[in-house]
Amino acid sequence: EQKLQLEAYYNFLKKRDKYEANKMDVFQEAWKDASGDKTTLTEHGLKSMEKLLNKYSAEDIFKAIKIVWVKQWKEGDQGQFAYMCGILKNIKLEKENPEKYQLQRKAYSIRYVILNNCYNYMNDKMYWRWVNDGIDLDIIEKSAIELKSWAKLRDFINQEFYN
Repeated sequence: EQKLQLEAYYNFLKKRDKYEANKMDVFQEAWKDASGDKTTLTEHGLKSMEKLLNKYSAEDIFKAIKIVWVKQWKEGDQGQFAYMCGILKNIKLEKENPEKYQLQRKAYSIRYVILNNCYNYMNDKMYWRWVNDGIDLDIIEKSAIELKSWAKLRDFINQEFYN
């Protein structure tokens, strides 16, 4: 009986090792399929994918892979894996803290409003300080639209909230 248990355990270990060796193939196939057979994960990408599996569920990783390849990428672009990691962080944040996730989405949306109304210039570091300090995003957005200048917006926010 003990011998049968050891053999069963040994067979389990062999199957587990085979599974471990092949599970990255599944992510490679998903990446390849989502990219329309345009690209595959590098060895470094596959090793990084293994690390991601310790932080995120396989379901979330597959979802992120699909989202990455919905975006139109130019020939030679290489930011897909980093983009996927950002998507995974957002998926996790949305699950763990939906309120913070919604605030972040709104903050990114308003960032583009500022860029569009302030001639594509803004100080990102300063903007994110305002967001993290809890300045009302609606006030920032309204002011950016009205003032149409990063310098004027910066001076207004600093005068209203930091003096």
